[in-house]
Amino acid sequence: MPEWKEVKRIAAPDQRRRLCIMEGPHGLFRFDTLRWIDAAEEDEGVLGDGYWTCDHFSGLYQSAVAAEQDARRIVPWLRTLEGT
Repeated sequence: MPEWKEVKRIAAPDQRRRLCIMEGPHGLFRFDTLRWIDAAEEDEGVLGDGYWTCDHFSGLYQSAVAAEQDARRIVPWLRTLEGT
């Protein structure tokens, strides 16, 4: 089964959040916002260990540009970045 592929990634300045623009096997696009969770925050594992969790994934868009434009409108930390 074909999978989604990442076409663009934008990281927050703190490197603990990121936006991924994804293209599906059908040619449509979406965006996902991810947040880094330190294992130590949950009293598990070693400091520095952790994982990415999805905070939000969008609906479908006709283009990667449309997905990114909507992400910039919706995602507060993304609006603060210039030239990305």
